[in-house]
Amino acid sequence: MSNVIAIQATISGFGGEPGTVFSGYDQDSKILVVSKAVGYKKDRFRSCLVITNNKDLDNESLFGVEQFNDAIKAFYALRGGVASDSRSRRLSFDNDASRANPENAIEQDGLDANGPRYRISPDLTNIQAAVLATCLYAVNADSISDVVEMAEMFRQFEAGAVITV
Repeated sequence: MSNVIAIQATISGFGGEPGTVFSGYDQDSKILVVSKAVGYKKDRFRSCLVITNNKDLDNESLFGVEQFNDAIKAFYALRGGVASDSRSRRLSFDNDASRANPENAIEQDGLDANGPRYRISPDLTNIQAAVLATCLYAVNADSISDVVEMAEMFRQFEAGAVITV
């Protein structure tokens, strides 16, 4: 059974009009599909998890400018990654969301001891920032899921179960 998180990322304060991006992240296959970019939606759509940079909106994840570097790394990790089926890409954009792809607004600016450095175009749009925030959430969700699985494995070990690695 598929474990898909419906995500609504609503962002303002960057280039262009404030906007919202709707995505689905399948935690089993490790695929993020960015499906639709629309105007700013203040209210939660159905049961979507909400990511925003607006503290006044009801949300599960608050995205701040201090997270941009990690969000860009998450974007490139997903864009260059391979899904759990060993064939599919981990990140895709439906036609209704292709303008939200932030790739043309990010430029690699060398390396330092912390890894790649990036320059962000001043023309970065709100919907592109929403995609970056969504990518960061997806990568972090994987990390949390891995920790939970490991904790469950240790709990079973303590109960006397045999664990294979």
